Amino acid sequence: MFIKQIFYDKKKNKFHLIFLIISILFLGVATFLFYSIASSKYENSLKSAQSGMEELVINQITNLIKLNFDSSSKEIIEEEIKKISSNTGIINLTLINSNDSVLIDLKLNGFKEQSDQSTFLQNFASQTNDLFKYSKIIMLPNSKALNLVCDFNRRQLNDKIINLKIEIGLISFLFFVITSLALFFTSLVIMLPLQKISNSAVEISSGDLSKRIEINGKNEFIDIANSINNLADNLQKANTHVEKLNKELKYQFRDKIGELNYEINQRRQAEFSLQQSEEQFRLLFEMAPIGMVISSVFGKILKVNAAFHTTLGYDEKEILEKKLKDLTYPEDRELDIRLHEKLINGTRPSAYYEKRLVRKDGKIIHVIVEAVLVKNKADKPSHIIEQVIDITERKSVERELIFAKEKAEESDRLKSAFLAQMSHEIRTPLNVILTAMSIIQDELNNTDEDSKEIIDSVSSAGKRLQRTIDLILNISAVQSGSYAHQFVSLDLDKELTGLLSEFKTIANEKGLSISYTNKTKNGEIKADHYSVVQIFQNLIDNAIKYTLKGSIDIYLEELSKDRLQVIIKDTGIGISKDYIGNLFSPFSQEDVGHKREFEGNGLGLALVKKYVEINDAEITVDSVKDKGSTFTVVFNKKPLTKNKSKNIPLNESNRVSQHA
Repeated sequence: MFIKQIFYDKKKNKFHLIFLIISILFLGVATFLFYSIASSKYENSLKSAQSGMEELVINQITNLIKLNFDSSSKEIIEEEIKKISSNTGIINLTLINSNDSVLIDLKLNGFKEQSDQSTFLQNFASQTNDLFKYSKIIMLPNSKALNLVCDFNRRQLNDKIINLKIEIGLISFLFFVITSLALFFTSLVIMLPLQKISNSAVEISSGDLSKRIEINGKNEFIDIANSINNLADNLQKANTHVEKLNKELKYQFRDKIGELNYEINQRRQAEFSLQQSEEQFRLLFEMAPIGMVISSVFGKILKVNAAFHTTLGYDEKEILEKKLKDLTYPEDRELDIRLHEKLINGTRPSAYYEKRLVRKDGKIIHVIVEAVLVKNKADKPSHIIEQVIDITERKSVERELIFAKEKAEESDRLKSAFLAQMSHEIRTPLNVILTAMSIIQDELNNTDEDSKEIIDSVSSAGKRLQRTIDLILNISAVQSGSYAHQFVSLDLDKELTGLLSEFKTIANEKGLSISYTNKTKNGEIKADHYSVVQIFQNLIDNAIKYTLKGSIDIYLEELSKDRLQVIIKDTGIGISKDYIGNLFSPFSQEDVGHKREFEGNGLGLALVKKYVEINDAEITVDSVKDKGSTFTVVFNKKPLTKNKSKNIPLNESNRVSQHA
C-alpha cells in the first residue's frame, strides 16, 4: 500500500523517486558495462584459443608438405592431413601449385560429398562469421611454391560465444534485478521515517497543530521527530496566545475606528485652515528673528526676510540680485554645493551645518544653516528653504572657553606633578623615620608596655602615612600621564598564588579564612605586571579590611576563549546601592567623618579603576549591605591597546606595594 502511495503521490515523494531512478540508471549502466567487459573478455579468449589451434594445425600441415610432398606420396599426405585435421574444424583443404593446378582437394570432417559441401557453403553464405578462410604460401626445398588454402568451420565457436553471452547476460540481468530490489527496499527503510516525518510536518505547517509524529526505535529520526513535536508544542502555545491577542485586538480595533473618524474630522478642519496657515507662514517668514532664505535649486535667491538681509548689511533689492554662493565664504562654497546636491537628489531629507558668510562690508560671520527641500505637486524639487542663525559671538565665546579649558587642564597636570613631587619629598624622610622606628623597636624590645605601645603606634601611623603617599604618587603618575604601561606575558595563577601567601597571615590574625581556586588550564595574559599586581593587592586588602568575620574567596575562571575573570568574594560589611555609583571616585568613602570605623583616604579603588583601564580590562561590583561584596575583574588574554605609551616608566623604587 505504501509502495503504491509513493508512485501515486509524486510531488511529496519527488526526491525519493529521483533517487531511485538515478540509482537504478547508474546500476543499469554499471551492469551493462560489466556485461560488455565480461562477454568481450571471454569472447576474445575463445577466439584466441581457436586461432591458436588453427595456427597449430596449419603449421603441422605445412611441415608435413615441406618434408614429404611429391606425386608418389600424395595419398599418404592426404591420409596424414586427415589425421591432423580431425576435429579441428577444417571443412575444405586445397593445395595449388604455381600453375594454378589443384594438387590436393580434400573435403574433411564429414563433407566428402559434393551435395553436402554445396549445401553447407550455401548456409555459410548467409553467416559469413561461421566460415574462416586461411591462405598460406609454402616454399618447398626445390624452391617451388605451393598455395595452401583452408576453410575452417567456426560455427561451434560462434555458438559457444552466443551461449556464453546469453549466460553472462542472464547473470547480469539477475544481478541488476536483485540489486535494484535491494536498493528499492533499502530506500524504503530509510525513506519511510522521513516520509512519515515529512507528512506530519506538512500537516502541522498546514495548521493542524495537534498533529504529532510517532516513530519507534532509537535512531537519528527520533531526534528529528522530537524536535518537530517540540516545535509543534511551541507553535500551539504561541497560536493560543495569538488568538488571545486577536480577541484583544478586535476590541482595540473597534476603538481605533472611532479614533479614525475623529482624525478624519480633524483633517477636514486642517484642510480648512490651510489657507490661514499659508498666510501665517508668510508672516512668520517675514517677521522671524532669524534669517530665512528661499532659493531655487540652482542657487538663485528668490526671497529673504528682513533679519537675513539686515544681518548681511544689504537691502532686499540688492540681495535678490545675488546667488547663495556670492554670499558664502569661498572656502565653504564646496560644502554648500555638495549638501544642496544631496537635498536635491533625495539622499538627505535635510541639512544642518555650519558655514561662513561674507557681509557687504567684507566682514566674515559664522552662521548655522538648516536647509530643507520643498517639492511641487509632481514630486519634483521646487525650491530650498534655509534658516540662518548668526553664531559669530557664540564662536568667540567657545574659543575663550576652549582656551580656559586648556589652561584648567594644564593646571590639573601641574597639580598632579606637584603632588607627585611633594609626596616624593615627604616619603624620603618618612622612609628614614620608619627604618629608625624598626631599629628602636628591636632595641627597646624588653621595655615597659607603655613605651612599646607608643612605638608601635608611631610605626603604624608611619606605615599608614607611607601607604597614603604611595597612593598619591601612583594616582598622580596615572593622572599626569607619567606612568607607562609595559605589556608582558603574565601568569595570573602564579601572581594570585603569591598574593594569597602574602595576605594569609593578615587574614589569620583577624580570624578570617582566605582561599584561592584556579578553574583554568592556562591563566596567562598579556598585561602590565605592576598595575595588575596593584589591582589585586588593593582588592584583597580591602576585602580583609572590611570583613569582620567569615571568609574571602578568590576564583580564577575562563570566561571565554579569549577572556579570563578573577572573582574576589567576601562576607564583609558590604556597600549600599546608593554609594556604588561613587565607589571608584578619588577621595570617596561611604563612611565619612572623624568617627568612621575604618581608616583610609578613598584612593585605593580609584587607582584600581585606572589600572583596570590601562590593561583594557573591566571591573564590576555586586554587593549587599551587611552581607558582603563581590568584585569581578575581566581580562583579555591579548591586550586591545595598540599604541604603547612613550612616557618614561616609573622606577621600580617608585613602585611601592600599597599593602602596609
